[in-house]
Amino acid sequence: MPKQLHILGKTYFIEIFPKRLLKSRVIIEKDKLIIFLAENQNQSEAYVLLENFLIEFARSYITKRTDLFCKQFCFEYNRIAIKEQRSRWGSCSSLKNLNFNWRLIFALPLVVDYVILHELAHTKQMNHSKAFWDIVEECMPNYLACRNWLKINGKSLFSAF
Repeated sequence: MPKQLHILGKTYFIEIFPKRLLKSRVIIEKDKLIIFLAENQNQSEAYVLLENFLIEFARSYITKRTDLFCKQFCFEYNRIAIKEQRSRWGSCSSLKNLNFNWRLIFALPLVVDYVILHELAHTKQMNHSKAFWDIVEECMPNYLACRNWLKINGKSLFSAF
């Protein structure tokens, strides 16, 4: 279990507390991720609890940002799925279903926005043509910096947790 995590550009310290609770839970409090373990759980189960919390955190954050961009730039999508993909940060199907890697939350917020906008652009252009990149650039003029950041730092996001 790491002692700290960098989530969306902010550092959180991890603390684990055994409590006499019926159900375990994870909360964010200021700069801490606090894991309260139920009476019948041991510290080795804290990793699974934290991972599940982070996946739900990613789902909420990415969905909110996607919905914001849809309103702002007139995109439409069908559904969002949060997964653990080994070789992709996101994808878009021909049915406008969006998939995102939950580990994106270990990147900077602007980089997450780039991935979201990249996939939303695929709802209008299902390729990487000039027309596609024009859509991305229209939404995010500095997208190349984010794209390069992901190329350079992307692998480290898999080892962040």
